[in-house]
Parts: sequence; C-alpha cells; structure tokens
Amino acid sequence: GICHCSWPAHRPSRRKGSALPANRASADPRQRRGTSPRPPAMLQTVARLLLQDDDGAVMDDVVDVSDLHNNTLPYVFSDDQTMSTVDWFYFSVWIVVDLLNMLMSINITRAIFYRFRERPKRKQAQAKGPHDPVSVIVPCYLPNEKHIIHSTIDWICSHVHYEGEVTLHVVYNTQRSMPAEEERLHNIHGKWHGALSRRVFVHKCEQSSSKAENLNFVVGNILLPEVERYVAIFDADHHPDPDCLSTLMGHLLLNDLDCVQGSTYIRNRRWADHAPRRPADAPPAGCGCCGAWCRSVYDFVSQVVGWGLANFIDAEFFVTYFVWMPAIELIGRTGFFGGSVALWKYRSLAQSSFSTAVQTEDIDYSARAVLAKTRIRFCPEAKSGELSPANLRAFWRQRQRWAIGWDQVSIRYFHSISAAGLNCREKAGLYYVFPGRWIACSYGPRATELPTCGEGSREGARCAASLEDAA
Repeated sequence: GICHCSWPAHRPSRRKGSALPANRASADPRQRRGTSPRPPAMLQTVARLLLQDDDGAVMDDVVDVSDLHNNTLPYVFSDDQTMSTVDWFYFSVWIVVDLLNMLMSINITRAIFYRFRERPKRKQAQAKGPHDPVSVIVPCYLPNEKHIIHSTIDWICSHVHYEGEVTLHVVYNTQRSMPAEEERLHNIHGKWHGALSRRVFVHKCEQSSSKAENLNFVVGNILLPEVERYVAIFDADHHPDPDCLSTLMGHLLLNDLDCVQGSTYIRNRRWADHAPRRPADAPPAGCGCCGAWCRSVYDFVSQVVGWGLANFIDAEFFVTYFVWMPAIELIGRTGFFGGSVALWKYRSLAQSSFSTAVQTEDIDYSARAVLAKTRIRFCPEAKSGELSPANLRAFWRQRQRWAIGWDQVSIRYFHSISAAGLNCREKAGLYYVFPGRWIACSYGPRATELPTCGEGSREGARCAASLEDAA
C-alpha cells in the first residue's frame, strides 16, 4: 500500500533484529548535503499510521523504527533521501491527474442535480413552444448506407413527433454510378411521405467524398437564411426517439442557445439483431457436414462478438452522454457538437463551414464555434438510436479515425485557446477537453503503477537485495 501511494518501497526489506545494511550504517547522506527540514507533525503521524500492522506495531521490516522516533520520514524516493527531477515530475503529474479526477467527480454530482432540477422547466418549454418549422438534414454515403437510408426516411416521417412543420433533406454522394438506388431515392423527391405526411427532398452532391462536403452543400446552397430558422442533423443510420426533436427544441428555447446536442444509444442491442443473415437458397460453405459445422461455429462466434460489441458501445455511450459531457459542460460552461442528434439555429450554423482536412469535422467545427462564443449545450434526454459497427475491423477503424481527428483538432487550436476572447473558466474547459486528454490518457494509468524490478535499474537492485534477505 505504501509503495502504491506516496512512498515507493525503494529500500531493501530487513528482518527483525538483523543488522542495518552497510549503506545505512554509514553516515547520513543528509549530513553531506546539509540537514533537511524536519517533516511536519501531521506527516509523521500519517507515516506511523500507514506503517502499523493489524496489532498496532510498527512494521520495522518496511522502515527503520528509529526513523520515526527521530522525527524523520523513511527513505522513499532515492538512496540519498532526496527527490530527483524525474521524481518531482512524476509526483506532480500524479497530483494533477488526481485533482482533475476529483474535479470531474464533483461536476458529475452537480450535473445530476441540475438535470433533475431543470426537468420540469424543459417540459414546460417543450409544451409551450413556439413550434417553428425545422429542416432535418440527413447526409448519406450511398454505397455503404443504401440498405438503411430508406428505413431512416420512413422513421423520421412516421415516428418523430413535432408540433411544427418538419422538412426532410437527404443529401448523398456516391463514388460510382448506382442507377437503381438513385432512381428509388429521386422517386420520393418533393413528395409528402410517411404517416406524419412530411415533405422529403433528395439532393445529390456531385464531386463530394465526405460528410463535411455534403453538409456544406446543403447549408450553403439549398437552405436559405431568409427562410430557414432551425436545422436538425441526423446520420443515415439514426432513428430518433419520438420526442427527440421536441426535447431539443424545448431545451434550445429555454436557455436561448445556438445549438443543442442530444445523446446516442445503440438500437441493435438484442441477441436476435446479430443473427447471421444469408439467403435461404445460398449454397452451404465447405464440403459435407464438416463445412456446415464450421459455418455454424463461425456464425455463433460472429453473433457473440456483434452482440457483445453493441452492448459495450451502448454502455460507453451512456457514460459519455449522461455523465462525462454534462460534467464537461459545468467545467467549461460549454458543450460540443457531436455531428448528429443536434438542433441548430440556422444563422449560427451558416457562419462557418465544415472542414474537409480533418478526420472529425464535427469536433473541428465545435472547436471553432466555441472559440467564436457560440452557445452550445448538452441535452442527453433527447435520444436517438444508431447501429453498432458491423465487426471488430469496422470498430477499430472508427475509433482510429476518432483518435486521429481529436489529436488534429487539439494540435490545430492549442494556441488559439489562449488568444480567444473567453473567460478563464471557458479556457480551462477547452484546455481540459483537448490538451488535457493527453495527460489523462498518457500519464493517468502510469500514476497507479508499482515500482518494477527491471534488470539493470536501481529498483531492480533493491528488489534483488530484498529477495536475498528474504531467502
């Protein structure tokens, strides 16, 4: 416990009654460097408590009892009782990470309290209105999402309730000609669709190769500022909850915001959602019963992996949207646009364009918007279900793109944060979200590591001496 907390066990252990090691029998190293100040009484008391066993006796196999009676702390960091530069750096990072974790825990508690307190106000604002017209944008990459885009169109036009008028704009790009799919989409262009009778417009973005270009095409060319007032964005695989759009609008009007970011969950969490889907007339793989058995094992393993991955991501999304993001909002007094499940004021959205030079165009846009004092907040109660990655490879590529994109944004706007016209709290929130994540991810796990017995190191020599003493 001691080496895990404040004082790594760098001294060789010693049996009761045995002579002191040679290096301890020699003169105190502090006499060569000058006498160090006496440790505070509180630290001495803490040391005694930490070094006591269950019977209340001091464990002299860990520390020399005379050290405590002489009002000195044990040798903890190095052989000469001093902290080196590396020790100070490691200890400082450990303290910073712990303080950030404590700050996050406090803000998580505050976020939960505020959410419960503001729930009645959100309900009143949602029912009161006004219910202005909303344009919903659904960007789509046709080759990959051709099987799901039609179900999303049907879902938004049939299940997402909103008292005002809703117009759906589907903007797609494709790298190769797909006449059948494109004709099917254009057949519903300009028509009223679904049980809620909503008008659908389909736009093809020529020469587009990304979601950012699709969004820029609609916002800059199709939607007009003198007509549009509110714009909602959903991905092609999203099925928003029936009250999602109303909840976003109520939260935006209640707090007079420029953007409200909702939450996402995985909608294909059930075991049956990951059952293998093959045509009934598909020929069996392999030869004979052996091929059929191998195919059955492969299908079962694939179903287990898909089901486990979907539930793992769903749990991660819950913590991210209901715990981490509200706490971040309280720290920096701002939220972030996540690329989907968001409601914007059109004039705020049209002030800038989405960048095609980064992997995560939504985070890049969010950073520029926050630096420009755009008011963005989180509303986890506005939920939408999406599909989990098809397999582990797709999951890995998705997380790799996210990691690269966050690093790109952190590096690109690192110096812009200090020069922005934000207050200290808002700047601290941005530093915590962008550069601070490197400290938490890189040094946080190392702050809990125990000293290792590496060959050729001073710790290795001490551990070896301890083992020889114990033998």
